[in-house]
Amino acid sequence: MFKTAFIGCSWTQGHNLHYTNTYPYIVHSILGENQVINAGRSGASWFNYPQTVKYIHQKYDPDYYVIQHTTPDRGMLLWCSDKKRYSVITRDHDVYDNYIQLWDNSQCYYHLTVGMAEKLISGDDPETTDHMFEEIRRKSGMDKEEVISRVKYWLEHERLHPLMFDKYEESIEYCNLYVNSIGKKIINLFWLDNSFVIKTQNQIVVEKEIDFKKYVVDDGYHFEKEGNTKLAELLKTRFFTGY
Repeated sequence: MFKTAFIGCSWTQGHNLHYTNTYPYIVHSILGENQVINAGRSGASWFNYPQTVKYIHQKYDPDYYVIQHTTPDRGMLLWCSDKKRYSVITRDHDVYDNYIQLWDNSQCYYHLTVGMAEKLISGDDPETTDHMFEEIRRKSGMDKEEVISRVKYWLEHERLHPLMFDKYEESIEYCNLYVNSIGKKIINLFWLDNSFVIKTQNQIVVEKEIDFKKYVVDDGYHFEKEGNTKLAELLKTRFFTGY
């Protein structure tokens, strides 16, 4: 039995989907006797991809790493908490036979996308942001206005800094070098755009391969089962032909 780890954001986790409708699970079902680790996390930033790759190697030692790269303009709201349990990174695991969902609990940081940041600042979607504010307040000790100020600065300044784009490329390079150094195989899955990366091997740009207008179900570019099945079949044809 071989193992495959999928790392990414909500596109990999499966936004608002039952786990059986995600593309990692569909790959798992297509290939038969194998184990899959889905480490997708809604809003995930490329910042912690290298750490996640190393953690998965040490715990599961998979044969394949499928890394779904997000866009460069993502980040994390970081803090040091006086509460010890909020100053470490912890992970939980949901296990369904040979399919594992790996949950990054983000104990000392909060993933930020542009959309999440805009909602936190505007307050236009309290049904979503009230929970986000409470999580950040509980773990960091910052009050609501401090959170808004910090997020606003990130949105207007930090995310567009050229260094962030350099670090984005470096994180992809690191993941490729690390996986190659341990003698495993890597697949680079760019959901939207690979123009920020000079070169990677074994890559797919999903938007160029699959008709987004046909399969995307919301403004967040998420797929439901039909689109995820299309992607799983593409991965099988391109990279898992021997299984």
